[in-house]
Amino acid sequence: MKIGIFDLDSFVYLPEITVVITTLYLLLRMVFFSKEEESFQGITTSIYLGLIGLIVSLVISLQFINLGFVSLQRIFSIDELTLFLRLPILFTGLLVVLISADFFQQSRYQNEYYILLFLSLIGTFFVISANDLVSIYIALELCSIPTYILAGLDRNNPKSTEGAVKYFLLGILGSVTMLYGFSFLYGLTGTTNLQEMAKKLFLLEQPLIFLSMSFVIFGLGIKIAAVPFHFRLPDAYEGAPTPVTAYLSVGPKIAGFAIILRIFLTIFSPFKLQWMTIFALLSVASMTVGNLLALMQQNVKRMLAYSSIAHTGYLLVGLAVADRLALSSMLFYLFVYLFANLGVFAIVIANSKEGELIEDFAGFNQRFPFFAVTMVFFLLSLAGVPPLAGFMGKLYLFSAAVRSGYTWLAVVGVLNSVFSLSYYFKIIQQMYSVKTETANLTLDEKSRAPYNSLRGLREVNPTVKKSYFSPFLTTAVVIVLLVIIFIGLYPSPFANLAQEAITFLK
Repeated sequence: MKIGIFDLDSFVYLPEITVVITTLYLLLRMVFFSKEEESFQGITTSIYLGLIGLIVSLVISLQFINLGFVSLQRIFSIDELTLFLRLPILFTGLLVVLISADFFQQSRYQNEYYILLFLSLIGTFFVISANDLVSIYIALELCSIPTYILAGLDRNNPKSTEGAVKYFLLGILGSVTMLYGFSFLYGLTGTTNLQEMAKKLFLLEQPLIFLSMSFVIFGLGIKIAAVPFHFRLPDAYEGAPTPVTAYLSVGPKIAGFAIILRIFLTIFSPFKLQWMTIFALLSVASMTVGNLLALMQQNVKRMLAYSSIAHTGYLLVGLAVADRLALSSMLFYLFVYLFANLGVFAIVIANSKEGELIEDFAGFNQRFPFFAVTMVFFLLSLAGVPPLAGFMGKLYLFSAAVRSGYTWLAVVGVLNSVFSLSYYFKIIQQMYSVKTETANLTLDEKSRAPYNSLRGLREVNPTVKKSYFSPFLTTAVVIVLLVIIFIGLYPSPFANLAQEAITFLK
């Protein structure tokens, strides 16, 4: 495709290239510049470089969507699905960098953190465009391996080490199992290209195909943390530094669902009825178990881990129904979910000087009134309360299920959404109903409060005055608040983008 003298095929991967160049520059700065040389007014250049690179990539991605440009190739394809999924990846990167700025400001691992984060983003970029089993696997590993390191970044915290080891071992199990399923498919068809493989599977024996499909579902079930493949997630969430936990709750989920869409709607499309039933069962199990276990948690990050599992169940409703409306609704819900979820983690970071237990939010409204109000909006959006974005996402998703005759699945989803209010309101109750001794402390006194969530990560003098009312964290919170309100009131443009993304099923 040409516009004027420019051949757009030459620029098709410009958003990915922009992020790669940003990552390489961050790596070179770490090698050739000391921390003192790269510091600027107390905030390292890594943050600014990362934000600039992601913003430029986002602007380019939006231009490609406006042009409606696609480029179908053998190994990687830029189609409507790729164009859409670039947006949640880039917004995830932007928000995670913003909420990480103060958290890692004085960490001796700051440069390594941003490099690993961007490497994982690059892997996720290539996952969503991969059109070949080999490229899917390599891209997924590039997305996953940095997250294993990030999960254990707090090396002086035993919970971080334990969680990282569990996350690594089960992540490797998922990769190996998925790859084993891929090997069956290659052996049966003699090719790794998805389109060519789909044409040949019509003529093959079904038992072997079902066996390979089972291995792929098992491996990808671990990646998206669906029940019963979810065991690694709570410990990893609790032990990892909070910005890392925020990324883990969204980034791998985008990659996992992108692979599921690619594989099951191409290779396994002739066996749709079988895998729709499997995904329906996984959806019900994930929603129900996730919400029940979330209610039992006292640690906020563990609660959000099980909440994330429940949201995986909501997303799986789209695959259980698997028509165009349901799949586009699933993509729309994935998009709105990331904002509310990252917003909640931003507030958890703001309160991290008090601790990570639900009871540590006691009196939060008196300490940070604005953040308390935004936290209410974020939690209600996750629960699906109108008129916020989460409500519109669930409305589209469950309506699609009802329209296709899956009323029972929609009812299960609605009941689980209502039930989720019980543990979200535990945080709201603590913020507004309980007063603590620290509620009336001055800002200077708050900065000296016990702070144990960053052991080994920060080199902070306890007498230094610090506040989490930073421009970076506040910017992230305001962005999320505006987005979930705007989408809740005016969802059509974003829902239309999600519907266009499903046109890759030509």
